[in-house]
Amino acid sequence: MTAAYSWSLLLLALASLNGCTTAATLKLPASDGTFPTVKVQVTDLDQNGNTKNTWNFDDYCCDLNGAFQPGDQLFISATGEDDDGGVQDVEGWGGLDNFCCDNGDGTITCNPQLLGGPTTQNQDNATHAVGDDVPKTRDILFTVNLARSLCSGPLKTMTAFFFAKVRNYYGLGAMSKTLRLSF
Repeated sequence: MTAAYSWSLLLLALASLNGCTTAATLKLPASDGTFPTVKVQVTDLDQNGNTKNTWNFDDYCCDLNGAFQPGDQLFISATGEDDDGGVQDVEGWGGLDNFCCDNGDGTITCNPQLLGGPTTQNQDNATHAVGDDVPKTRDILFTVNLARSLCSGPLKTMTAFFFAKVRNYYGLGAMSKTLRLSF
């Protein structure tokens, strides 16, 4: 099994869409020239379910770095917001900058970046007319269990990354800064 395929299966198996649209709505305007915003929160839980760390970031400032241990569980949530144009789509992205495996024979094999499409998405696919009620915000939530190994032997190092994207009903979008977690 290839590493890329393993990572895809891991995200597919462990990422769960819990997209919900809040009750706050607005009337879709005839145009919207302002960009939406996106906020992300990543909470790191240890193997006993205790919170080890929480990172908050958005589309304004700043890329963050942190550490994790194998066995940690990450809860990743993102909220897209547009108070005057509504939020059509919010996506959560995750991937690996790199990971290295101990081959058990004194050698280590490192693998390149893995990034596919969004890990989870909450999208309104309906066609709306001006004046229709549309949500001001849209949310996503997914989990990643960092205990899973992508190697046939022990995992030596890994750097995972997470970010979110949002788009309003007029195609204007924003992307959050990136959180990189290393082991």
